[in-house]
Amino acid sequence: MLLPDRPLSILIVLWGLVSSCGKDNLTLFDVYGRILNQMVKYYLSLDGTFSALAHPIRREILKRLSRGEAAITELAAPFNISLQAVLKHIRILEKSGLVSSIKTGRVHLCRLNAAPIQEAAEWLAFYENYWNNKLDSLGEFLEENNDSNSV
Repeated sequence: MLLPDRPLSILIVLWGLVSSCGKDNLTLFDVYGRILNQMVKYYLSLDGTFSALAHPIRREILKRLSRGEAAITELAAPFNISLQAVLKHIRILEKSGLVSSIKTGRVHLCRLNAAPIQEAAEWLAFYENYWNNKLDSLGEFLEENNDSNSV
């Protein structure tokens, strides 16, 4: 879910929805508080995702899990670090929602959950579009000024 950068516009739309549902006991502050709460949860989720993706070992673990589930010992094999260190990385990935693990007998299997990555990709796509538009406008402005200076 991509949230607009204008919480007031969300507030107005939701206030209209709340009013039409007959919830007369809700105040504007109740609605605004609920909106802000959802926005904070959304951005905390993104923070956790980007924080988890910040370390190269965790990115490599995710890359391996993109091919299918794997045991923790298999995930630890390519790295020159202790199994305990790999477990810490996996716990961070689990806390961010990027990985889930199940215990089958004595083996802990990890599996990728791509939903948080998709949310991050949508957030990045919004800003990619924003900056592409700004840079296109700048390019047009520079071309117009260059043309007017050469005349």
